[in-house]
Amino acid sequence: MEITVFISHAEDLEGKACEEIKSTISEISRSHFEQRGIYLKGICFDDLRKGLGKPQEDIVDPNILDEKCKLIVMPLWTRIGTPRSASKDITGMEYEYRLAVDNQKNILVFFLNMGILPLNKNIDISQIEKVRQFKVNVEKEGLITHCGIFKDFNKFIDELRKQVRENIENIVAVTGINKHTSKTKKIKKTKQDDDEFNNLSKGF
Repeated sequence: MEITVFISHAEDLEGKACEEIKSTISEISRSHFEQRGIYLKGICFDDLRKGLGKPQEDIVDPNILDEKCKLIVMPLWTRIGTPRSASKDITGMEYEYRLAVDNQKNILVFFLNMGILPLNKNIDISQIEKVRQFKVNVEKEGLITHCGIFKDFNKFIDELRKQVRENIENIVAVTGINKHTSKTKKIKKTKQDDDEFNNLSKGF
C-alpha cells in the first residue's frame, strides 16, 4: 500500500529544502512502515509530470485528490506563492489548502522564522504579509494541525518527522487507510513565538 504525502510549498523552499522534506518522509517510511507493507512517498510540484493543460487543475489537483494522498504538508517561510491565473485573489498554496480542507485531507502547517537569507535575494514584503495573514486565517478556522513556529530548519525537520509519523499511524490504526482523521495534538506555541514571527520583516 502506497501513501503519498503532498508537499505544498512556495519558491523560497524549493530545491534543497523540499528534497530534505522528501528525504525525511522516506526515512519515516523505511523506519516505521515498510515492514508492515506501507510505503510513504513525498511529492511536490517539481516531481509531477508536466505536459499540456493547466498546471494547477490538470497536474496538481489530481495528486491532492488521489485516494492515496492522505496527508498535506505545508511549510511556509517568506512566501506563499504566486497568484493563480484563474484567480488573482489567491495563490497556488492558498488554493491547495482550501482544496485539501474541502476534501477532508489531513494537513500539517509549519511556519518558519529562520531569518531572511541569503541577503542578496529579493524580499517581497507583501508576500511576508500574506504569510502572516494566512497564519491568522488558518488558526481561526482551526481545521488543521498547526505544528508551530521554527527558527531552525533542523528543528522543523525533527517536528516534521514526529508529526508525519503520528498522523500516518493514526490514519492506519483509526481509519484503516480509508478515511482521513487526525488525532495529532496541536503544538503549544508561546506569545513570544508569534511576536517574533510577526517581526520577521523588520528592517526591510
